[in-house]
Amino acid sequence: MAKTARETFRVPAGDLDLCALDPRARPIGPKDKATAEAEMIDLGARLDARQEALYAEAVWGGRRSVLLVLQGMDTSGNLRDVLAARAAGDGGASLAFEVFIHRLAREAAAMTVAAG
Repeated sequence: MAKTARETFRVPAGDLDLCALDPRARPIGPKDKATAEAEMIDLGARLDARQEALYAEAVWGGRRSVLLVLQGMDTSGNLRDVLAARAAGDGGASLAFEVFIHRLAREAAAMTVAAG
């Protein structure tokens, strides 16, 4: 049985070496462009319907919301560069990484509290 997205991307217990992960890996989803494009059309229609429903609910006082996380191809290399510089002993890169992780943890905690 195929693993769910939650199971696939769950952070394992213990230490995690981000440098050991292949950022180009595609552990789930379509393996070719044509299939991906077809699935995006279907997904777009499904997301549009859900967005309409959320908007309609909000008009009448509903409080549900959605957090949308996107990975950009134009900026996804930046973290890779920082990690490489950090591994090479660059103090500035280490500081940048620590600040990024601190902010990420803070925002994740705030979203968790807000979600109840």
